[in-house]
Amino acid sequence: MDPENWRAVLDVHLNGAYHVTRPAFQVMRDNGYGRIIMTTSAAGLYGNFGHTNYSAAKLGLVGFMNTLKQEGQKYNIKVNTVAPIAASHLTEDVLPPDLFAKLKPEFVAPIVLYLCSEASTDTGTIVNAAANYYNQATVMTGGGIHLGEGQEPPRPEDIREHNKMINSLDGAKHYGDLMAALMGFMSGGEDPKGKEAH
Repeated sequence: MDPENWRAVLDVHLNGAYHVTRPAFQVMRDNGYGRIIMTTSAAGLYGNFGHTNYSAAKLGLVGFMNTLKQEGQKYNIKVNTVAPIAASHLTEDVLPPDLFAKLKPEFVAPIVLYLCSEASTDTGTIVNAAANYYNQATVMTGGGIHLGEGQEPPRPEDIREHNKMINSLDGAKHYGDLMAALMGFMSGGEDPKGKEAH
């Protein structure tokens, strides 16, 4: 992918969101109330072959949301992200007619309307939405392990030996912010002998 194509897509999706959100956030902050919805994509959440620029931009919006939700908290500004799968004129000739009918944007709109309402207290939530189906997507952090006594870094061989435990999602948690994650890293995990490390 050439740099121009990379930049053009990031300019539209990531920088475009910044340029729209910045003035809106200022007004919401002054009013002590606001609702912001980012639009990510399954390509950003899960990857899609041939879409490195689009996937990077769309996952970048999740990082944007994660910090805005914290900055908006004391001003009653809730920031969430929707990952819609909706048919459009671009996919009309690609999708079978019955699938096209099920993927109308009208089936995505209700979750957006709810998240924009005063009734919603959600913030920092990512929701997949398609064909009357909705579910939360999230970044989870596994329980992890402590290697060594913290005086010397582990050897690559230690990483190799314990790679299964490092990659395990047993005891996985969702952290709401960087400091919570950092405290989890410092206090959580097991030692390789199976004892809890504190």
